Amino acid sequence: MSGLFVTATDTHVGKTIVTAAIAAAYRARRPQSRCAVWKPVQTGTRIDDGQADGVRLLRGSGLVQTMAQTVRVHFDEPIAPWMAAERSGCTISFHDLIEQGHEKLRDYDAVFVEGAGGLVVPLTERYVIKDVVRALKLPIVIVARAAVGTVNHTLLTIQCAKQADIPICGVVINGVTEDGARIAEENKKMIERFGGVRVLAMCPYVAAWEQAMPDARALREWLQQSLCTDGGQWIEDAGAGESR
Repeated sequence: MSGLFVTATDTHVGKTIVTAAIAAAYRARRPQSRCAVWKPVQTGTRIDDGQADGVRLLRGSGLVQTMAQTVRVHFDEPIAPWMAAERSGCTISFHDLIEQGHEKLRDYDAVFVEGAGGLVVPLTERYVIKDVVRALKLPIVIVARAAVGTVNHTLLTIQCAKQADIPICGVVINGVTEDGARIAEENKKMIERFGGVRVLAMCPYVAAWEQAMPDARALREWLQQSLCTDGGQWIEDAGAGESR
């Protein structure tokens, strides 16, 4: 029973890309292992939309799962889960989510979970995303922006995780551009110095990455390469539930 929870400093930072890439890279390194990707709560698009997180998780990771196995709760509104549920006239059951999460952790060798927004995004009127992480007892990878302003957001996320006793594998800086490469490196230095965690990878910015790589295999190879710049041992450690 092992796994990893991918969170971020904000929404639209690249959690889906990174979660899919980690799962694909882990499968490439341990081809006999039984892996799964899981999105407990998805908001923002129709569940079958080509840009929905669940669809992109499967395409990027190469895993064969049904959408029901990939996404537990879904809302079309692009807002926080609690508000999306209220607008839909329903309630998210925190305990049902955790029960399914534990089932997946029992059934698979490694489960890669993508959160919604950041750690303190409201899930219900009582729970936020970090409560899911704590209940599942998973370490996290934090996905952060590459641009100016990301250091404050990232350090606050690290602080929040540490206060909640959530193990941190490290940070992935996503969306590095050629013009912004120096800023991204400086951000890396500051995050490692003041956050006390490793920056595991610096992923380049690619506009419409799926459209740019219509071949799913080429897409997965590119995603893996983006994360394995240091050899990628951290991916095996993370998939085994180990923080460094």
